[in-house]
Amino acid sequence: MAGLGELAGDIEALNQTIADLEAQFAAAESLTPEEQAALEAQIEADLTAEERAAIETQLATDTTLTAEQRASLESQLAADLTDEERAAIEEQLAGTEGLEAELEAAQGELAEAEDTLANSAEIEAEALSAAANKTVTDEVVAAVNDLLGIESAAPTEEPTP
Repeated sequence: MAGLGELAGDIEALNQTIADLEAQFAAAESLTPEEQAALEAQIEADLTAEERAAIETQLATDTTLTAEQRASLESQLAADLTDEERAAIEEQLAGTEGLEAELEAAQGELAEAEDTLANSAEIEAEALSAAANKTVTDEVVAAVNDLLGIESAAPTEEPTP
């Protein structure tokens, strides 16, 4: 069982981590719903490698295309995203999702550490209460020290009545 001091230190560190993540989250660039919709539309309209190849083949081989059809196909190719452009858009769309996941994980760890601290304090109080009306033996000292996370040599004196 971790000592109370160690748990308190863990809680303090987690609180600082949460504060740091919240500051990063607040400072992160967020998209308006309109910007997000526009970026998602770009991704949806992006051609797959197969679609791009089919359009290129059609432009090169289909002699029956009208000028209007040819212009439409060429504009589709021109609007196609490069791998770098697609990655940049996907990164923008991901936005603060990574920070949000880290923040939720840290908040979960904090709640768990606080529960453990509360349980440890309760167990310690019960042990001390039970020991208060008893003779203090090496076993009692060892149990209390264990609960407090203190390592000590066993006392050499006789039990105190």
